[in-house]
Amino acid sequence: MSTLKIVKRTELVEPPLPIRAAMDDVKLQELADSIRRRGIILPLRVRVVDGRYEIVDGHRRYTAGCMIGLSEFPVSVTDAGDGDCFGEMLDANVCREDITAAEEGIQFLQCAERYGWGIEDLKHYFAKSEDYINKRVRLIEKFPDVVPFVADRKITFGQAQQIMRCSDPSQRQYLLDQAATHGANVRTLTYMVDQWQTSVLVQQGKPAAHTPEHSVSVVPVEQPECEFCHRSDDQYNMTTVHVHTYHKRDLQAVLEGLNVPRRSALTSG
Repeated sequence: MSTLKIVKRTELVEPPLPIRAAMDDVKLQELADSIRRRGIILPLRVRVVDGRYEIVDGHRRYTAGCMIGLSEFPVSVTDAGDGDCFGEMLDANVCREDITAAEEGIQFLQCAERYGWGIEDLKHYFAKSEDYINKRVRLIEKFPDVVPFVADRKITFGQAQQIMRCSDPSQRQYLLDQAATHGANVRTLTYMVDQWQTSVLVQQGKPAAHTPEHSVSVVPVEQPECEFCHRSDDQYNMTTVHVHTYHKRDLQAVLEGLNVPRRSALTSG
């Protein structure tokens, strides 16, 4: 049951476990401008805690209202308990403006720590499956290097899930850069991680993934070297130099003129 009323700004308390790790400054300013023109159309949802009103839903509206100096806010007072309130908070944010998987994972962990909730409690209060909860908690607990990219919306959770298949931190950084800077999508990242996993197995002298046990053992393949630095790592950034056979010596002469030591196939033939 809810009661509508107007309360002073000083009577409001921000949520102890806000859903959002961050708020978009541009969208927040747009909301503030809208409130300046039309006021707060949808009341904040609050509950009474120690004689004051703790915000359950409407934290962004409250923040935007404070930006333009509002001294009073319309509220809807609920008598819901802790679990129901956090469930309402999560549902409201998901419906009105997508929150990130990182923010959800943080929320699940905070509720588990603060209230001693187990997986069954989280499933009940947030109406989410165990798999849904575990995937987001795993992101927070196991991949702190990936979390900022998801929280800042630089990559999607789908992209993050593929990157999380990679156990090498340095390779993950490369994949994160490919996704956030160069736009590698889920399909591309899946292929890149599959290739990385295969290369690791080859280096270990093990059969590639999905290879039948009775198949011929994988023979390590010599990786091509960079014509300039002669390193064979970072194969994803290797490219093929096409040149006519009768221009090989011309290209060799150019490289020698740049003081690049030669030891590649360009010197043969």
